[in-house]
Amino acid sequence: MKVLHINENVAIRGGTEAYLALLQPQLQAVGVESHWLGLEVGRHFRFRWHAQEEGTELKGAQAACEHLLQLMRQLNIELVHIHNLSCPPVIRFLLDRVPVVRSMHEPRMFCPGHGKFWRRSEQACTRPFGLHCLLHTYTQKCNNRHPKRVVRSMRNTLFELKEAARRYQCIVAMSAYMQREAIRAGIPAEKIVLNPYFTEAVDSTPPPEAPPFGLLYAGRLISHKGVHVMLEALMPLLKQRPEVQLHIVGEGPLEAWLRQYIHQNGLQQQVMLHGWMQQQQLQQRLQQTHILLFPSLYPEAFGIAGIEAMAHGRPVVAFDVGGVSTWLKTGKTGFLVPAGNKQAFRKRVQQLLDQPGRYQQFARQARELMLQEFVPERHTSRLQHIYRQAIYSSLKKVTL
Repeated sequence: MKVLHINENVAIRGGTEAYLALLQPQLQAVGVESHWLGLEVGRHFRFRWHAQEEGTELKGAQAACEHLLQLMRQLNIELVHIHNLSCPPVIRFLLDRVPVVRSMHEPRMFCPGHGKFWRRSEQACTRPFGLHCLLHTYTQKCNNRHPKRVVRSMRNTLFELKEAARRYQCIVAMSAYMQREAIRAGIPAEKIVLNPYFTEAVDSTPPPEAPPFGLLYAGRLISHKGVHVMLEALMPLLKQRPEVQLHIVGEGPLEAWLRQYIHQNGLQQQVMLHGWMQQQQLQQRLQQTHILLFPSLYPEAFGIAGIEAMAHGRPVVAFDVGGVSTWLKTGKTGFLVPAGNKQAFRKRVQQLLDQPGRYQQFARQARELMLQEFVPERHTSRLQHIYRQAIYSSLKKVTL
């Protein structure tokens, strides 16, 4: 079986790319010849293979489609798996020629802003796609407000919902939340298959028993990830407990604000900004961590960082948004609290720090759940079944 994965990026910029990097060797190990192609769509179409520095840049959708066809012919591709991509001409071209599977790593299929999040009020959008999306673009800052980009994003969403959704052989949802929202937006329920993310099992070692006690945030430093809310929530706890340290891993536009807040509140010895880390460095940091903090305000499709922490046997405290409850079972592997509730967030962190017995129970249960539900073999087996069914049930012949 020969599969072509298409995603906007091949560089590791977020959870989708981290997932694809883990997925490729897993598929190869079970006999699936897997290729990952980056296709960046802008004024030009930029093609680049994963793990290659050089790429190809073309002007116009027709030239891009012809180049894509040539690549697929060279590799004898049997199926295309689309991840994050918004380009109706290219997607339609693929649907006309090969079986196509689509993964929903984010809500872009049914949300023009790709996030289901109102940035102005810092609340999740609970309404399905409709004309109100135009209004909320300007009143809630949930999308790029440039008129041409607004029109393009609305057209892309209409294309996905009205045409592409019924033509994909299968649509993969990473959480029950994404599955529900897709159905609410009008995507046929029978097209959607639930297949949560996975992470690799690691040797789990208990965190250090002696202070300092480490809290960890790992993600982009942007407002809808809630890193500013997390820091404000924990500030009283950090003031009272000098043996507690908060490590913030990531980059983004909020970095300057975070540095200023840390300085103004005299937290330089307890709050450390590490910038972006390679995966190996992040795993080492997790080994020194007691609790992972997941303060996203916007409805995450899943939240891979959570199961990575659980692989190390680390409990998680998070806001109850999106698909986070897929892996975070409150009172068992950590705590979910209402989105934006700073007092509840701080209380649950303090509770885990103050109750060693309960902490150890949560740590054990977190690792057990990860090993039961979120291992590579489980995910890859489901994906293989999806691929086989997509190829064999396709009514059209591959026309490369």
